[in-house]
Amino acid sequence: MRVSLLSTFDGAGGAARAAYRLHAGLRGIGVDSTMRVRHSRLGDDSVVGQTGIGRWHRLAELGYRAVSKWRERSVPAELDYVSSPKAPSNRALVRGLAGDDVVNLHWVADWLDWGSFFRRIPNGPALVWTLHDMNPLLGALHYQGTALGVGPAVPAGWGRRSAAWLKQKVSALKSVPTERLTVVSPSRWLAAEAEASATLGRFPVEVIPYGLEVDVYRPRDRAVARAAFEVPDDAPVVAFVSGALSNVRKGGALLREVTKRLRERLPEVVLLSAGSGQAWDDQHRHVGKLGDDRLLAMLYSAADVFVIPSQQDNLPNTVLEAMACGTPVVGFEVGGVPDMVRPGETGELVPYGDVAGMASALERVLRDEAGRREMGRRAREVAEAEYPLALQAERYRELFERVVTRWRAGRFASPATRL
Repeated sequence: MRVSLLSTFDGAGGAARAAYRLHAGLRGIGVDSTMRVRHSRLGDDSVVGQTGIGRWHRLAELGYRAVSKWRERSVPAELDYVSSPKAPSNRALVRGLAGDDVVNLHWVADWLDWGSFFRRIPNGPALVWTLHDMNPLLGALHYQGTALGVGPAVPAGWGRRSAAWLKQKVSALKSVPTERLTVVSPSRWLAAEAEASATLGRFPVEVIPYGLEVDVYRPRDRAVARAAFEVPDDAPVVAFVSGALSNVRKGGALLREVTKRLRERLPEVVLLSAGSGQAWDDQHRHVGKLGDDRLLAMLYSAADVFVIPSQQDNLPNTVLEAMACGTPVVGFEVGGVPDMVRPGETGELVPYGDVAGMASALERVLRDEAGRREMGRRAREVAEAEYPLALQAERYRELFERVVTRWRAGRFASPATRL
């Protein structure tokens, strides 16, 4: 079976990392997988960067990038990210898909031109769309907190633009037969959102959680890990990992308040964080961006507990990584976090926005050494049983076989039968 995974990036951001992991996992079980990206950064020969574009397409790319940069500057920080369904033509991309059995879309914002892609994609391959955020379900936004009663209000201007772009997405998908496209969500929450959406609601939706390399993300020597990050060996340590500490959706501002309240009860608590940004105070050890999986595993292993204060999230890689490293997790009960965190077993869950409750939950975990060790042991056990990369890859291979069979049967069915 020949499969192409489409992703704007191969190594930048959680969605790209998850897509690349799946690609590696599929190849590891013998699937002929090629990852096709707009921006290639990893140097893997099985990852194909955008090539074969002519002069006019390059000019269009330059213009699109200029518009994108202007758009990014005009977006309020609380909206996290926005993207348009329009992009330079995908002719060069679709030419490479003609011989595929399956085309698996991932995070393709700022690369996929919805209108031209779905009109021009060859008729042969079945389509699978793996959701990493809400953007395929929305117009401009990638998350919409206000739809679920959390998060900031959307400014009126962006609300109107998002509505217009949503109509364009719905129109683009009208040419796709129901039996051709299957939606995959890593979390139950996002699966429910997809089923209720105007864009993807008429297509079948399945849930396949992310997988990760549990031999890489594993418990490391705690003393060595703390020494590596210059964290006191006897301090209670809370870890936090985000692309940017300032990311509103990831809860950086809320975490500052949580940490403040926690230190009123445990003054010696150290916050150990990774991502862009700067330390907030003397007891905040910020190590910047960590691009190496083994270093990240060391960071999780250096912590007593991992905190995830997101407003909304799909199935955060950071939670899986922490659990695989034997570190219990405390988080808000939003998105896909409850799929992984089992209260009293692998960590604790708190209602969204309950800052005092999160501080109390962290305090309980930090003070109960025996209970914390048991949570960490169980977290590792769950990660090994439910989230190994090979298991995710096998689930996708089985899905690919089913969707190919369904699509091939649908292509040769009469129009009346297809309806």
